[in-house]
Amino acid sequence: MRWVVEINAIQHRRDAIYQAVFSGHPDTWVLGSFPKEGSLFNAIKGVVPTVQAVHLPQSGVGRFHCYISIDKKVNGESKQAALIALGHCDFVKHVIVVDADVDVYREEEVLWALATRVQADEDVDIIKNVKGNTLDPSQRDDIMGAKMIIDATKPLNRPFEARIQIPAEAMRRVELANWIPAARVE
Repeated sequence: MRWVVEINAIQHRRDAIYQAVFSGHPDTWVLGSFPKEGSLFNAIKGVVPTVQAVHLPQSGVGRFHCYISIDKKVNGESKQAALIALGHCDFVKHVIVVDADVDVYREEEVLWALATRVQADEDVDIIKNVKGNTLDPSQRDDIMGAKMIIDATKPLNRPFEARIQIPAEAMRRVELANWIPAARVE
């Protein structure tokens, strides 16, 4: 399915500089995800103006997982944002939408929202037989696959407990109490 390069010999010169991309390496995941995040953010913002951030984390090789943070004003915005992400980039196959109080760049916060704000029977949608990407090794078909939307936002139609916050002053006092001056090196 993919090109294979067989190397018979390697020659080199002193002080040579070779620039290349190491395909499949985490460095390329990060470099490849940055422009996609910006493009996805702009596409979503055009329809869901309350979008706060979009992140393609390394856990999804910078392509397959997409975390979206929105300041939800009406029900349905989270699913609409997710559908835009899925339609805009065929790499994306798992979208988790969270509230603005969750930092999408900290995966433990996204997973916390997943654990505390999701009921699978109501908040998870599976879309079958949709165009995917040939670079997805889990696909059983050349191009067709399945995608998933998880709405990890708080419901607007009923009361929902506020997130526990440690007062900033208490955190500052703890940080000051734990501060240890660096040892002098002589």
